[in-house]
Amino acid sequence: MKHLVRLLAVLALATAVAPETQALPGRLRAYGGLVEGDEFLLGAGYELKIPFVTLIPNAEYVFLDKSYFSLNADATFGFLPIPLVDIWIGAGAGVGFFTPEQGDSKSYGLVNLLAGVGTDIIPLSPYVQYKFVIKEGADWSVLTFGIRF
Repeated sequence: MKHLVRLLAVLALATAVAPETQALPGRLRAYGGLVEGDEFLLGAGYELKIPFVTLIPNAEYVFLDKSYFSLNADATFGFLPIPLVDIWIGAGAGVGFFTPEQGDSKSYGLVNLLAGVGTDIIPLSPYVQYKFVIKEGADWSVLTFGIRF
């Protein structure tokens, strides 16, 4: 629950500063999705475009019976230059924090592989992204839908 409050605070802050992002060299992203098709995920990040690559630090909370939160740093590479459409592949690393209802909290390293497509036709640039997360002992897939602003 503590991690959910933190994530909601980050999303609230991201929404509050959205009008000010015009002066920044990137844009915010907010998204929701499904982990393995049945667990809901909520996340937020920031896209920083540099030549040939977009860096995306982000935070995610998965709504489980137990508490799961991750901090990630992903990088994507856009290809197939189509006007007003973004297509990308990427990879990244992160740290997952797992707090069971009973017992000690655990943290572990993550590797992320991702691919997505989005459009800039409307102001809140919608996108869909697939992420495959590799963790020692378990791998899972995540399908997210989000907006960039």
